[in-house]
Parts: sequence; structure tokens; C-alpha cells
Amino acid sequence: MPFRLVNDSAALLAIQQRGCPHWDLLGARESMGYAPDSTRLPAVLRIHGTDASAAWQADAERALEGDDKADRDVPFEPRGGGVPGAAARGEALLMGAPCERAGPNNQLCKGWLLLTAAAVSFLPFEPPADDETGGASANGAALALQPVPARSLSGCAAGAGAMRLTFQGAEGLDLSCVRDRDAVLARLHAARDAAAAIADAAAVASKLPPPPPPPPLELVTVHDFWNAELKQLTFHPGDGWLLAGGAHEERKGPQFVALARAAPGAVPVYDWWSNKLKKLSLHPEPAWEGETRRGL
Repeated sequence: MPFRLVNDSAALLAIQQRGCPHWDLLGARESMGYAPDSTRLPAVLRIHGTDASAAWQADAERALEGDDKADRDVPFEPRGGGVPGAAARGEALLMGAPCERAGPNNQLCKGWLLLTAAAVSFLPFEPPADDETGGASANGAALALQPVPARSLSGCAAGAGAMRLTFQGAEGLDLSCVRDRDAVLARLHAARDAAAAIADAAAVASKLPPPPPPPPLELVTVHDFWNAELKQLTFHPGDGWLLAGGAHEERKGPQFVALARAAPGAVPVYDWWSNKLKKLSLHPEPAWEGETRRGL
């Protein structure tokens, strides 16, 4: 292929050489080899973009051999009517694989097989309203597959150029012309297994007993004590500290109530000895200059 088309956006793109009926589809953040359908027509591409919810669309044209930065900032506009959305607005799109879905009387409809973290769906391609080449089927709305939970994917059968997806409790998908079929199958299986694991974990969690309530907070009363050795007041719960000669600090009165042990949101307060000032101080970490932490 003489050219490579690169879609570095989250949009789903349809590309057509101006004047030709054929549309090529390109998934989000994917690339493909490309050759013009006709050498007699201008090498100008029509680019039609839509999001996975089918709520927004944009159209642009660019020369195939022009500036590779042209038309990068094309505004998306609300899309009225048409194909119903295949993915929720704002839901992260993991895959948008171009393919064709078989409809009634084996009629084929181009579109994208969409995969999100939770669901699989099919979004048919509808050409722009001004397309008069007849290059796409107009039965897209009838072939849209609304999101099906990924964990309900029960089978992925792949044959020569075709793929059939079956779901528990939902219609299946008969697809053909799936680009990078093996990679698509691997992504589908991975999404199904991940969704099933999440569902199993949620089911197990729902059967577990609730966690025990946290123990009640234990409070202690902090008094101030006169320390005759330090010639200052100290603050702590319990009895007065033992001094030299067997005496104890003299308890004064209650000052405040504190938690007996660590608790979420609580800040531990320590008493600190300053060798320079020869006195105690009471505050949380960190230590002030020249201090040594003593007790809680």
C-alpha cells in the first residue's frame, strides 16, 4: 500500500475518495494501509467521523498527499436521528474494529464492533447525508446491536473470513471482513474474562458478613503536675512521675481529655526535653531545635 492512514483520535472514521462509492472504515487509535480507488479522480479524501455513542459527528476533506497536519481540529456537531447509540457517552472505548454484519437476506452492513470495559455492541456505519454515491447500506439502524454485557459472551467462532459471536440472553452477531481477526478475538476473550471475574468478586463480597464495627474510643484525662526537679508543670495522664528521693509530682487539676490510642484523623502529641532550655514542651512532631522526644 502506498499510503498509511493513521487515526490518533478516539473517533470512529470512514474514509472515501471523492467521487468513489467505496468507504473504508478505521477504528479509534488505529491505522491501515491505503491506496486510492481510482487514479482518474482527484486524490482527495472525504473523512466522516462519529463517536461510539453516535451522538456526535464531523466531516472533513483533505488531499491525500497534502500537509499531514491539515484538518486535525475539525469540530464535532450533534447528530440528529439515525443509528441509535451503541455505547454510553463518556464510556472508554477499548476497541472499535471495522467489520460487516450480515442482515436479512444476507445483506451486509458496514460498521464497527465496539468493546468497552463492560459491554460489546455493533455500530452500523451511516454515510453522510450528502453522500450520493450509494456506497453504504441504509439499513443500519435495524442492524445496530445495543450494548450486551461482556460477561454474557458465550462463544467466538471464527471461520474462513467470518466470525460469529453468541451471547447469553441476547441476539448473536454474524460478522465478516474483520480486520486483525485474531487480535479482536483476543480482546473479546480478555474483556469477557475480566468482566466475569469482577462479577464473581462482587457476588462473593455480597455474601460476606459485614465487617465488625470499630472499637469504641478510649479516652483519658490529662492533668497538669508540678515537677519540683524541673521547676515547671508537666502534662500527662495517670499518676505523678517519680522524682529523686522517692517523692512524686504534685497533681494540680484536669486540663483536657485525649485519646488513649491512635485513631484515624488523630494527631499524637508528645512531651519533648530541650537540653538547651532545660525544660519540657508539649506538641506534635516534628521536634523543635535541640529537643529530644520523651513520651506520648
